[in-house]
Amino acid sequence: MKFEINPNEPVYVISVAAKLVGLHEQTLRLYEKKGLVRPKRTRRNTRLYSLNDLKKLMLIKFLTQKRGLNINGVKLFLEYTTDIDQALEQIELEG
Repeated sequence: MKFEINPNEPVYVISVAAKLVGLHEQTLRLYEKKGLVRPKRTRRNTRLYSLNDLKKLMLIKFLTQKRGLNINGVKLFLEYTTDIDQALEQIELEG
């Protein structure tokens, strides 16, 4: 049996998402407040992140921690980035 999850399907609660990307839950909340990510909400207002959200969070983490961008710099970068996967590939190549 093979399980496949649509990359846009929101399935990860905030604690799991934070652990997977190596950030604190409060950081994810801040990124949401600043408009960098928009997790879906359940009827009970629980945040759910998709695989694509996790990829975006990994990119944000790289831009802030390795490149020194602030939130506004990250916002600007994300506005001009159409392909998160390609940006992550480029980061891996720079290694």
